[in-house]
Amino acid sequence: KQFIDFKTEFEFEIEGGGGSDLGSLVVGLPRDAIFFIALHGMFGEDGGIQIKLEELGFVYTGSSSRSCMLAFDKYSSKKTAQMNNLAVPKVVSRDCKEAECELICKPVRGGSSIGIYTYDSYASVPEAIKSDQQYMVEHKIYGREFSCGVICDDEFNVVALPPIEILTETEFDYNEKYISHKTKEIILDDDIEHVLSEDLKHNSVLMHKALGCQGYSRSDFICSNSGLVYLETNTLPGLTEQSLIIKELSAARITLNEFVRTQIRYKLVIDR
Repeated sequence: KQFIDFKTEFEFEIEGGGGSDLGSLVVGLPRDAIFFIALHGMFGEDGGIQIKLEELGFVYTGSSSRSCMLAFDKYSSKKTAQMNNLAVPKVVSRDCKEAECELICKPVRGGSSIGIYTYDSYASVPEAIKSDQQYMVEHKIYGREFSCGVICDDEFNVVALPPIEILTETEFDYNEKYISHKTKEIILDDDIEHVLSEDLKHNSVLMHKALGCQGYSRSDFICSNSGLVYLETNTLPGLTEQSLIIKELSAARITLNEFVRTQIRYKLVIDR
């Protein structure tokens, strides 16, 4: 089977920053319980639930709280990429007066392409964004957009999945990711574009290791006229039927059942 049906042992709603009730919810669980985390975005990818589980002494799948926090902060992840000789979009300083090229404004800490805006010059960027320390402004990169997942295999080796190209009619924003039916995601043909495919795999594994990720991750790139440009790494990429990493697993002939079991075995071995 391609997908597993998971039965929820308990459900809870996170309020006021999240995670405050997690301690009471795990009361009665065996101390050797392992949590399979599939929380995409805030509290999942930012290290929030990982910190809570570490404090409670539970083993969980995926990356550590430190790696999640490092990858979730775009300034930190960009700096890590630069330290590993990867090209990244140029950040526009807050006292800039001359940037007339098209710019992308995005939250420093965020995901799912929420809160991203495009402007044709720095002068047109609202003052509220310019002065907001939670936003970063960078040069827009033109080119083909790719994503490449990284997993641990049956022998716990870190390996890259087949890269996927994202084709959209407009910006790859929240609507294009989750709502639009016009977005196309195509597995890169390794026979036709072998060099590009290998570069994407190499850089994705490089960032997976550089950020200290465990289990699995997914890195995003744009292939511009000057080469590959690193955008970000997701430490807990989505695992729904339409998610990119699920399509990459399918292309590698790995079922979700096999993937989940390997993730659990991996954490049982390295954390115990």
